[in-house]
Amino acid sequence: MATAINTSSQYQRVIKRDRIRLLIFVAVVIFFPVWFAEIVIFNFWIGDRLTWLFWCVSIGIAAILALLVFYVFIYFRAQQNLQVLAKVIFAFDATDFDQIVNNLSQTRSIEEEASILANLLIQLKKNFSHFKQNLLHKTQETARIKDELIIARNLQQHMLPTEFINVTKNFPNISVYANLIPATEVSGDFYDVFALDDDKLLLTIGDVCGKGIAACVLMSRLLTIIRTSALAMQHSKSSESTMLLDLLARLNTGLYQVGYEHCMFATMILAIFDMRTNKLIYCNAGHNPLCVISTENKSVKFIENSSKPVGIREQAVYQCKELQLAAGDYCLFYTDGIVETHDQAGALFDEHGMEKSLLGRVEFGSKAVVNGLLQDAGNFAPNIPQEDDMTALIIHHHMPKSGTMKSTAIQTTKPIKSSTITVKSGIEAIKTVQIEIKSFLLANRFKAAELGDLDVCIEEILANIIKYGYGPNKPGDIDVKIDLYTDEFCLQFIDQAMAFNPLQLLASHMATQAKRTSGERGLKLVASMADGLAYSRKDDHNILSVIKKYSSMRKGV
Repeated sequence: MATAINTSSQYQRVIKRDRIRLLIFVAVVIFFPVWFAEIVIFNFWIGDRLTWLFWCVSIGIAAILALLVFYVFIYFRAQQNLQVLAKVIFAFDATDFDQIVNNLSQTRSIEEEASILANLLIQLKKNFSHFKQNLLHKTQETARIKDELIIARNLQQHMLPTEFINVTKNFPNISVYANLIPATEVSGDFYDVFALDDDKLLLTIGDVCGKGIAACVLMSRLLTIIRTSALAMQHSKSSESTMLLDLLARLNTGLYQVGYEHCMFATMILAIFDMRTNKLIYCNAGHNPLCVISTENKSVKFIENSSKPVGIREQAVYQCKELQLAAGDYCLFYTDGIVETHDQAGALFDEHGMEKSLLGRVEFGSKAVVNGLLQDAGNFAPNIPQEDDMTALIIHHHMPKSGTMKSTAIQTTKPIKSSTITVKSGIEAIKTVQIEIKSFLLANRFKAAELGDLDVCIEEILANIIKYGYGPNKPGDIDVKIDLYTDEFCLQFIDQAMAFNPLQLLASHMATQAKRTSGERGLKLVASMADGLAYSRKDDHNILSVIKKYSSMRKGV
């Protein structure tokens, strides 16, 4: 600040000095022609003409020489000032810049203008250094915020389920899948799938108004309320409708308390799906309509039924509806970020775009339907940044395939007892599974002499998965689950190896690849020993089910 004040006063002195010089120069320029004219006109013809002529020529030459000297003086002074300016500019980034400028400004041979310029450059460098420090600070702060947002995004993604096979493990004909694509680092959309018991799932999808950190915080609060309430619902004796309405009331109160002052609210759907009866009980709180896709009729139906969003009023009234899904149907939950995607002309992706996308992928399963829908919505406007979060959650009841399973008890009743074994793919896993399964059956009064075929089935199926599914260089986990029913038991072999339907191989009576020939013979042996076989591909898992009846295999039966 002091430097700026001193430079300003110094500049004012230079202005005054230059004005005085200008006045003197103007006076001289005006006086000399007048004086010369007076001499020539009035005195030349009166006095000694030669004397006056001599004096006139002398004075004229002296004036010319004075002007020439003045010009040379100005020229060299300007050159000197330019050299000083160049030296200061080239030293601008030097560490000893201030010292160089101070030495130059104290040199008497330098015009005061150069000294002023040097002081201004000192101030400019200080301002520039301050600007660089602020820029560096803001850059570091921006990088810190970005890193924190990335961490928040990872935490949010870990809050949402990505594997759904465990919640539908008792129903191989039911698959669930969901995916979320945020518009920014964090999202206000959410979804969840929660097993209330062996038969029923609690499903939810929602959209908190707005985007960014505020929406993410409210989304986390809502998910927390839903999950804590779901734990209580596991032991509730109330009806599905009552449980859903109570949960919506708690969500409405919880969001109203923290979001009303900031005009924050959320739309959502809460639903309970009975996997045994394919019945869906749901409440729609201001959300997009449910979408039912019929694979039999190749049709898409949007079911309009909506109440007020949660968080708008302290007391809100909601209602539940019932939906019965048929075999092969999909039920899709989605957020408005999908239907409101628009191109540069303003045309919306809307329900017509959804219908086209869904019907084109229903034959490929839940994951393909959801990911394909999100991809088509994103590709609808490739040159426009995504404006809103896009989320989709789907339930699919697989159409039963004739001839693949002789018994249907696993699809309609609860198992009496169950046990699951997880092993790493490897030859040693075969013996481990055989021992564990036989121990389970013996503990449930099965006769050891009747379990010989079971060891063969386990060995053939596991050997096929280990050798041809994972291969020697790609080990993975294999889950073997046994469910015990009234008159039969079901063995399920679950793996994440490459997709392969052994029932198609058996139906064609030929191997699709030469290296699978030995595996084909083993599968034929398994089929001859089993009372039923079923295969499904769900959530990137192969699931092979083997049914075995035991009318005389248990002691005392």
